[in-house]
Amino acid sequence: MVSSREFLPSLPSTLKMNRELKVGDTVRFIGCSPEQIRWGNNDDPNRNCLVGNTYLVEKVDVFSQHTKIELIGVKGSFNSVCFERATGCIRQAQPLCDI
Repeated sequence: MVSSREFLPSLPSTLKMNRELKVGDTVRFIGCSPEQIRWGNNDDPNRNCLVGNTYLVEKVDVFSQHTKIELIGVKGSFNSVCFERATGCIRQAQPLCDI
C-alpha cells in the first residue's frame, strides 16, 4: 500500500522557508498574486512594497495553512509566500515618482 505522503508534491523552498521566518529577518518582496492576497485575508503588499526590495520582519503569525508577516515601516499584514529570505547583497530600488 502506498502512503498518502508519497502523493503530496514537495513544496518550493520559499514556502518551506517562510514557515521558519522570525522577527528581525530580512526578506525580499517577490510579488504577490490576488489569490495569495485573498488567502487568509491578507493586505496587498503590491501597494506598499517594491519587487526586489528588502524589508525587516517586525512580526510573524503562523497559522495552520499560512504565515502572515508584518514589516518595519510598512503598514499591513502580508502573506509570507510573497517574500523570500534575503541573503547576500541587499539592494534597494527607489519607487518611480511623477515629476
